[in-house]
Amino acid sequence: MEKPRYTATGLICPCCKQPFPKTEVPIVDLNSNKATYEGLTWHLTPKMAEMLHILTENYPKFVEINDLNIGLYGHASDISKGRGSIAVYAMHLRDSLNPVGWNIICTSKGCSLVKITPTRRLYGRGRKPKAK
Repeated sequence: MEKPRYTATGLICPCCKQPFPKTEVPIVDLNSNKATYEGLTWHLTPKMAEMLHILTENYPKFVEINDLNIGLYGHASDISKGRGSIAVYAMHLRDSLNPVGWNIICTSKGCSLVKITPTRRLYGRGRKPKAK
């Protein structure tokens, strides 16, 4: 992850070097496949960036599988194939979003981006830390 850059007014975009205000959801740059939230910037694969962009644009609404297929692949003809790849992208996105306090909830009908409260933060893929 890149180190955040700040000015007197706030955070600076790592791509265009312009300041931008705090946002409610992560900002996704589809040109560089990077996401930024609260000063942290991380790299995503192109499909993961597209999926996160779709979810942030529709936040806090639920996005149906058909809409995700159209957004990622440009068609919704083979829903069963798209459902499996969307589940894989969601799994990888969870791993990258968890450190900044976000999660993706997916069902057989679609996905949604949700904010994790500090008391409900996930540990890896559902694993809890070992008690000492």
